[in-house]
Amino acid sequence: MDEELLMVFAKVPVPGSCKTRLAVRFGHDAAAELAEAFLVTTLRRFGGPNGSRCVEYHFAPPELQVRAREIAGSRAESIPQVEGDLGARMSHAFRRGFSRGPRRVVCIGADSPHLPESIVDQAFQRLAEVPVVLGPAEDGGYYLIGLTGSHDALFDAIPWSTDRVLKVTLDRCAREGLGAELLPPFYDVDEPDELVRLAKYLEESGDEPDLLALCTDVLDGK
Repeated sequence: MDEELLMVFAKVPVPGSCKTRLAVRFGHDAAAELAEAFLVTTLRRFGGPNGSRCVEYHFAPPELQVRAREIAGSRAESIPQVEGDLGARMSHAFRRGFSRGPRRVVCIGADSPHLPESIVDQAFQRLAEVPVVLGPAEDGGYYLIGLTGSHDALFDAIPWSTDRVLKVTLDRCAREGLGAELLPPFYDVDEPDELVRLAKYLEESGDEPDLLALCTDVLDGK
């Protein structure tokens, strides 16, 4: 096991069970297609046999293991998430991760397929100095959490899917005596206006042309 482990937490993209807020506007099939493209893009950007760190795709539900492995391919090892709320699943994943030997573990989702690789690199670098690194999301949550050891208290009784997630987590860090450092803020793509924002960014940056084409088709109703 490498000293650094990156975990990507994401549902296996199935129509009706993912990107539900996008599905309201664009339909379940288009939402699932976007979710799969986001996931594949994320794994390709950060994983692969030539990557500098170990990458794992933590998927749910567990019974879709075959499909999860098809999506991950050689980019990442596919690991089923355990039962429970998001906190229980993340806490277990970090415990499992550290049991395999890495000194620094970072977890991200697949809702920000354009997340700069430099931010993830910065997270690992800062973990050499502090025990907790958090990437603030614009909705009040976080898009990244990095740790140097297992800390179940950071995931217990957190008001997930609210705008209080980051604040409560930072309060928990203070209570546990864990120094936490914040990365630059970023945004997830969960709402239609955020999909427009992503498409504009991809068009201006020239990054990920295939993803841009899909975003444009969905927005245009194709």
